Parts: sequence; C-alpha cells; structure tokens
Amino acid sequence: DGRKVCGVLVERRLRPADAPPPRSAVVIGIGLNVNIPETAFPPVLRDRATSLSILAGRDFDRSELARDLLRRLDRRYDETLRDGPASLSAAWRDRCEHLGRPVRVLTASEAVDGTLTDVDLDRGLTLTPSHGEPTLIPLDAVLALEPATA
Repeated sequence: DGRKVCGVLVERRLRPADAPPPRSAVVIGIGLNVNIPETAFPPVLRDRATSLSILAGRDFDRSELARDLLRRLDRRYDETLRDGPASLSAAWRDRCEHLGRPVRVLTASEAVDGTLTDVDLDRGLTLTPSHGEPTLIPLDAVLALEPATA
C-alpha cells in the first residue's frame, strides 16, 4: 500500500582523474524494518512506514531472516557473475517504485525531469518528458534519482 518496509542506500565516492587507484568506491547498505510495532514509528512516519511484523501479524526471527537475505543475495551475485549485470534488469524493473512516475535524474551536468519509463542495467534510465522524445541516461552518468517535486 505504498508504505516503506525496507530500503537500500548506495553511495558512490569519486576521486579526481589524476588520483591514484582506486578512483571510486561504493558502499551499499540495507535497512529492513522487521519487528517494529506501529507505535514505535514517529507519528509523521506511520502512514509511510511499516514493518514485516505489522504486515504479517507476527514477529520474525531476525537471525534467520538475515541468513535468508544473504542466501538470496548470494544467488543474485552468482547469477550476475554467470550471466552479466543485465540479468538483473527484469527484477529491477519489476520492483522499481519510481517506474511510471515523475522523477528528476541528476547528472554532473544537468537535472533531467520526466516520467521514468524504463530501467536497464546495460542501457540505463529512460525518461520521457511531458513534451518531447524519450531520453536515455547511462547509469554511469547518474548521480541521483529522486521523485519529482510538484
């Protein structure tokens, strides 16, 4: 119902072209609301956030949940090594909360507004402006993707 139960944060740090390797680094974090009662969320978040225990009506063993998550991540990692990153595009597309919605994509040189009409790990992000042709933005050019503000 549009309430957030988890999130993934990806931060990328780039160093100048003349810096010694490594020139870039990526840190990925996963947050998952597991056994949090609705009353534990601040009132301002209660209509936007939820937890697995709220959704399922029961508590979860967090250790087993973490093990299962790691097993699933390992399977996806093996799939990516075997078939290449593009093998994850369909799963990304199926789960992308921004697909079909107005977004703003920030690059080093501009901000591009439009409806996100496709995500693909090979091709990049496809944005369709309200007037004009779709724009393809390669993923390595994307600094941030955010919902468009009214």
